Amino acid sequence: MNDPIITQFYLRLTARKQEILTLLCNGWSNEEIAHALFIAPSVVAGHLTEIYGEFHNLELYAQRQISRHIMISVFAPFFDRHPELRASIRAG
Repeated sequence: MNDPIITQFYLRLTARKQEILTLLCNGWSNEEIAHALFIAPSVVAGHLTEIYGEFHNLELYAQRQISRHIMISVFAPFFDRHPELRASIRAG
């Protein structure tokens, strides 16, 4: 995986989307993420849809159907390699 491309993608996300992606990679459900961040599950789903759409725009993933599984398979190892980039979660 090309870490500079993934790093640039991640850093372009809003802080809230970074938080949601971090929790997603920790294996949390939309409902668990929503509860932790004091937002509605539909808001989490909306953010994830936007993240998936933006990720799909990367040339490397343009031909793939982006899903929760794909995001975890890319970002969980990325966060393991770069723990300093993992979003700190600010509830509320």
